Order: sequence, then C-alpha cells, then structure tokens
Amino acid sequence: MSDPRELAKLLNTLADEQDKRRKLEEENAFLTVKAKYYDQILNSKNSVPVTQIAKDYGMSAIAFNKMLRDYGIQYPIRNSWVLYAQFANLGYTQSKTYSIDENKSVMHTCWTQKGRLFLYKFLKERGVLPMCEQEGCNETSV
Repeated sequence: MSDPRELAKLLNTLADEQDKRRKLEEENAFLTVKAKYYDQILNSKNSVPVTQIAKDYGMSAIAFNKMLRDYGIQYPIRNSWVLYAQFANLGYTQSKTYSIDENKSVMHTCWTQKGRLFLYKFLKERGVLPMCEQEGCNETSV
C-alpha cells in the first residue's frame, strides 16, 4: 500500500469493476422490462385487436396491418385481414363478429396471445421493436 503505483493499479481495477457493475445493472433493467412484456403477454387469456398491438410499437392499426401485409403475414379481404395459409392454422388469430343491427354485422380479426408473441419475435428478428424496447425509451410499462 505504500507504493503509489500499486494503489493506482488497485484504483483502476476498482473503477473497471464499477463500470462492469453499472453495465450489468443497465442490462438487468432492460431484461426486467423485457420479462415484464413477456409475462403480460403470456398471462393474458384474451385476444386483442390489432390497434392495441400496434400502439405497443408506436404505430396506427392501419400502418401496422400494412406492415404485416408487406411481410407476407396477412392480406385484406372485405374490410378485414386474414392470415396467409402458412400462418392460418397456428392459433394466432380469432375472428370476432359484432352485430350492428338486426340485419348487419361485421367481422374483425383479433390476435391471440400466442399470435402476439409470434408477432413480437417475427418483428424483432427484422429490427422492429415495441416502444418499451426501443433505444432511449424510459417507459417501463407495456
């Protein structure tokens, strides 16, 4: 301890370890947000309209649906969206019918939680992240 060079070396080692700890804490905070996102998706039993999923990505439903069309996941038919054959029988969506009046009803495609998780993984592989995972986002809720 009487040698200043040894003390300087110890202080540098301490500073390096503190930097490593700080980086691990930041990574842990990121993973906590990510785990919370997964938990919320997997624990919910309800299907959700595309508008809600789109908002997770900071997009409108119109833009989100068009993006999914461009990726070859779905196509429009009669004011609704349906999945292409390779995705159609995997439990990703549910159709819901809403009655307008006695003579008219409309059908909407909603995403199951399995489908929502599929979209998350599919889009992440292509660099499309939900708002809670985008760089510079301080939001911790999804």
